[in-house]
Amino acid sequence: MVSWLSMAELVAFANSPRGPKDPRVEHALPLAVSVDDFDFHGQRDGKQFRSLMDVARMLPWMGGARGVSLVRKGWSTQLGAVFTQFARPLDEKQKFRLTTQLVTWDDAWLYFVQRFCVADQTHATVFCQLRFERSPEHPVLTEESLAHVQIENAAAPQPDDEMREWIALHGIDAERAWNLGWNSVCVP
Repeated sequence: MVSWLSMAELVAFANSPRGPKDPRVEHALPLAVSVDDFDFHGQRDGKQFRSLMDVARMLPWMGGARGVSLVRKGWSTQLGAVFTQFARPLDEKQKFRLTTQLVTWDDAWLYFVQRFCVADQTHATVFCQLRFERSPEHPVLTEESLAHVQIENAAAPQPDDEMREWIALHGIDAERAWNLGWNSVCVP
């Protein structure tokens, strides 16, 4: 869980002139691996990283009056699918940057890529899909969530091949298949 101090720092960053305003533009958070990120066996449990990734995706929606409006609307986020590819480990007290970018979207989901970087090396790449919802039965339309950050009538950008392939596996068509009861079909 992100500590209250870390959360306050992230909200302050979201509201600063350097804070992200457009989620399509990659933004970076300077962070460091803390002792809390390891369990008593010295293994990484990833809980802190997951919550930091959640906050990093939300920063453009939290800046200024946007954050207050988000709370008033009663929107929460739902994470649809996540794929993480590790290249190198992060060590205790190591400084890193968590970069986040909204890559594309469809009618139901926003697709992000996040990277854990040390210097010029990527240690992990994360693809994820996220949507806003008023309740589990009432998702917010993508165009409405994008309008919240002043992206209106914009065509969805074309993602790179790797992201396009991942979206094909986890995108809106996969959700429709799940809702139609195709979730019991195993694909070899």
